[in-house]
Amino acid sequence: MKIKLKSTQVPSSLKKLEEVLLGVREIEDRSIFFDPPTPLDISLKALGLSAQSVQIAIKRLIKAKQSREQVVVYGDYDADGISATAIVWQTLNQLGFKVMPFIPDRHKHGYGLSLVALQEVIDQHHPSLILTVDNGIVAHAQIEWLKSQQIDVILTDHHQLELDKKGLAITPSATAVVHTTSLCGATVAWVLMRELVTSLKEDVKIVTKQFDLCGVATIADQVPLQTVNRSFAVFGLEALKQTRRPGLIKLFEQAGIKADQINERTVGYTISPRINAMGRMAHGLEALRLLYTSNQAQAGELAQVLESVNQDRRDLTLDLMALAVGMAEDQVQEHMIVVHHPDFHEGVIGLVAGRLVEKFAKPAVVIGTALSHGGQSHVAKASARSIEGVHITKFLRQIKSDLLSLGGHPLAAGFSLETAKIKDVTVKLQTLAREKISAKLLEQSLPVECQLPHNLLTIKTARLVESFRPFGQGNPQPLFLLKDLRVVNVKQMGQDSQHLKLMVRPALATSPSAQLFQVLMWGNGFRAEKLQTNMTVNLVCALEINQWRNQTSLQLVAQQIGFD
Repeated sequence: MKIKLKSTQVPSSLKKLEEVLLGVREIEDRSIFFDPPTPLDISLKALGLSAQSVQIAIKRLIKAKQSREQVVVYGDYDADGISATAIVWQTLNQLGFKVMPFIPDRHKHGYGLSLVALQEVIDQHHPSLILTVDNGIVAHAQIEWLKSQQIDVILTDHHQLELDKKGLAITPSATAVVHTTSLCGATVAWVLMRELVTSLKEDVKIVTKQFDLCGVATIADQVPLQTVNRSFAVFGLEALKQTRRPGLIKLFEQAGIKADQINERTVGYTISPRINAMGRMAHGLEALRLLYTSNQAQAGELAQVLESVNQDRRDLTLDLMALAVGMAEDQVQEHMIVVHHPDFHEGVIGLVAGRLVEKFAKPAVVIGTALSHGGQSHVAKASARSIEGVHITKFLRQIKSDLLSLGGHPLAAGFSLETAKIKDVTVKLQTLAREKISAKLLEQSLPVECQLPHNLLTIKTARLVESFRPFGQGNPQPLFLLKDLRVVNVKQMGQDSQHLKLMVRPALATSPSAQLFQVLMWGNGFRAEKLQTNMTVNLVCALEINQWRNQTSLQLVAQQIGFD
């Protein structure tokens, strides 16, 4: 894979390296990046929210509290939406509102503010006010229908607004629309709660106690981890380490996580998948219960349920991924992969699409027609994932007339369509992709910060790199090009020898006692047969700190090896 250097500079000191890392991320204010303000102190303007809309929402909420109206918090079934629902439901409950949460069932209700779900909400709870979190921004018809039922709607969301034929944004006619694409759904909702608590002159601890869920949602939804999102991620992760939620504590135990070691990786690869699994495979309501229960026994039972369902999700994803890859390999000449199969389960098509993007480095759409829980045979569900440079939601809007519903972000979207149109939509998408997505954009490359000289291969450098955490969208873990390293030892690791471990030192080192560096390359044990001692290699590596038996050492985690 071709290496793409973000900077041609070869830093000569830690200070120069920091300048390179800040520069390629276009970070202008060093102090704010490394010492972000608490979310309590960030203005609505900086968050991209309309103060007027927020005030309208607060005024309507205060009226509902004073009149003892029934309020329903209408959420979503992913980690962002479930966290958002828990944040708002717990805050309003603590403030004395008459409030109930609602999480739609993916298979029974579909996505977002569906009419079948809204009818169930009305039948069960008889609300006069519905507050949406993480959804609703494209639900124009549903909001009009709610108005006809004399039900007000406060809409909070972060998804892309729909555009009219002139390209102008269309805002739903809700009582109040609290919307920005700068945050995730949960933090949009949290900000509204922050402003409500302030207006009611209540203790801000009511909302600071929700920082842990803000952290989960911010990382799970993969929003860019710079500016305001960095604040939510930093304070959220710290709160997550100290959380008192019995459900999360039990979830950590089930997953083998130590609270003080929680970081963006444990959230992204361990915590949020277990929360997401319920909405994908069963019902997200159980995950919501896990987040707000105060009962230790119930917390333990729910954590076990999430663990079991997540394992089912893993197994299913692996099976369907193998099927999808086989189909995608027939589309190597296309600029967009579009696959469909009756066995593609609606709950994991997004995961499969994401992995297709990782494997083939091009946008991918996975369409499923599998039925469950009363699904409609004539409706197919699809999930799309994209690459940098292709705004997938805008791209899909070009065929909006062929779809039943559509919503999403720049890099991820979901839509539904009539099963009879799958073939036609596939042809249209791939034709558009060939026209609109250049072959150059699809060239696989490995983004690398810069070349790193051997004298900076130190623990201090690794600690500087660590100071840029949390890593994620907009702030990826830095990779460095290391040239001219001599292989001293080659070893395969793991139960099936699937991993590679090298010991290397600078090729120009003359002393046999020159410092050795440990290099790990996960899933690349097969490369051992091509490597020999005294061979000179170039590496693309991340620098990490390895803690083992009270010993601290530098560890290089390789992404690519080049042979001379």
